[in-house]
Amino acid sequence: MSILDLIKIQDLNSESRGVNIKVKILELVSERMVRIKKNNKKQRVAEYKVRDETGTMILTVWGFVIDKIALGNSLLIENGYVSEFNGTLFLNIGKYGKWSILDDGEDENLVKRDDYPGFKFVKISRLKHKTTNINLEKVKVLDVNNLKHVRLEKDGKMHKVANAVLGDETGCIKCALWDEKIQNIKPNMILRIFGAYITKFRGMSQLNFSKNGRYEILPLKYLEVNIENNLSI
Repeated sequence: MSILDLIKIQDLNSESRGVNIKVKILELVSERMVRIKKNNKKQRVAEYKVRDETGTMILTVWGFVIDKIALGNSLLIENGYVSEFNGTLFLNIGKYGKWSILDDGEDENLVKRDDYPGFKFVKISRLKHKTTNINLEKVKVLDVNNLKHVRLEKDGKMHKVANAVLGDETGCIKCALWDEKIQNIKPNMILRIFGAYITKFRGMSQLNFSKNGRYEILPLKYLEVNIENNLSI
C-alpha cells in the first residue's frame, strides 16, 4: 500500500474531502432504518463515536459495513469526507471511500490512559452495594447468558436483557445488559466501563449501567481474572 497523507480529527472541518485517517471505534451512538429518497428503499445506518489522539467525532456507517466492524476496532479510512448537520461534524466513508480494520496493537496509541483525566478507576473487589459512578479500567467478559425479552412497567415497552459475568484480577461480578448495551459484547472481550452502579438483585450484588453509562472494547488479548472472589455469590 502506498504511503497515505493522514489527517487528524482536530484538523477536519465541514469542507474536508479526500480524507485519509486512522480512528478507533469507542461506542455505538445510534442505529436505525432510514428511507432513501432517490430509490424509496429503506437502509440501515449507524453512528459511532470514534477518536484519535487529537479528539473525537461521529462516524456514519451504512448497510453491510455495520456488521463488519465492532466496538474497539481501529479503522483506516481512505478517501472519506466530512458533512455537517445541526452544527455537528460527521465523518463519512462514502461511495468512493475505502476502509480497513487495523491489526490489534498496530495503533495502540489511538486511545491513551491520559485520555481520561478526572476519571477514577476502581477494581471489582472494592465494589459495594449502592456504590455509584463506577469506572472500571479493564474487565474481562467471562460469560454472556440468559438473553430474554421483558416488558417494563415504566414505559410499557419490550426490552432485551441479558446477564454478563465480568472479572478482573481482584474478583468478578454479574452485570445486567439492556438493549443496545448487549450488542457486540462477547465472551473473552476486554472492556473499559464508565458510569456504572451496584444494586442487589435476588440478594446478590449486580453491576448496572446508568442512563449515560457506556463501555469501550479494548484491543487486549489477556487479562488475569480472580474467579474465586465472586461478588454475586
